[in-house]
Amino acid sequence: MTKKNFPSDTLDKFMLRFPSGMREQIKEESNKNGRSMNAEIVHRLEVSFIADQNSSAASLLHGDALENLLTPTLPASIAGKIARNNANSGIALASVFVDEINELINGAVVLGKRKIELDITKIIGSMPATDAEISIALKLVEKIFDDAGYSVEIKSDSIIMTF
Repeated sequence: MTKKNFPSDTLDKFMLRFPSGMREQIKEESNKNGRSMNAEIVHRLEVSFIADQNSSAASLLHGDALENLLTPTLPASIAGKIARNNANSGIALASVFVDEINELINGAVVLGKRKIELDITKIIGSMPATDAEISIALKLVEKIFDDAGYSVEIKSDSIIMTF
């Protein structure tokens, strides 16, 4: 189970009322994702704030794709719509980079490491992209992780994060 530890002096408590059935839905999703209910809610809010920083992603998240993007299986009709909207935008590639980086960070943290390196050549090889898409994707990744407080170094074949 992944758990974020926040210093107690940085926590801000907030009482929240849920529509009928939502508490159970959050509980199910938190169990599925290996998080506490609180961590699941915070995670989903963080994801929405990150999306808001990127207008292309935000337009998708605030449209009819919101429910579907937050579920484990993306329906083909929504996947097609997102692909058409994101063609040549670099967002899809950035999303793959972010997922891979987050997995590496989670593994590093468990091992007590404070640095990860993602070999982007393998990803680009399995998901062909134009130079423009790669450039946009790398800029998006750098902004997302820089805004989150990571030190980001982009090389021609890798992304290095220190924390």
